[in-house]
Amino acid sequence: MAGYNVKDTKVYTPQGTALKLDQLTSLLCAVCGFVLRESMQVTRCGHRFCKVCIDKMLNTSGDDNLMCPVDKEHFERAEKVLLFDR
Repeated sequence: MAGYNVKDTKVYTPQGTALKLDQLTSLLCAVCGFVLRESMQVTRCGHRFCKVCIDKMLNTSGDDNLMCPVDKEHFERAEKVLLFDR
């Protein structure tokens, strides 16, 4: 798996409030379910994946027209962008 396991991880806001796992869903990869690592975003639908996960998906598909695993929106290989981790 490409991302980080967050099952037992606690994340805190700058004010010290602990966030619940359901509040972190925008940080999770839709393919592996872990926290995004080297986040990639499909520009057409906006869903995010780990770079390793989306690259694996792209490499296993011989077609240039791919499908987002979340909403089944079709996109082309060029329609993804690397989001820099901060």
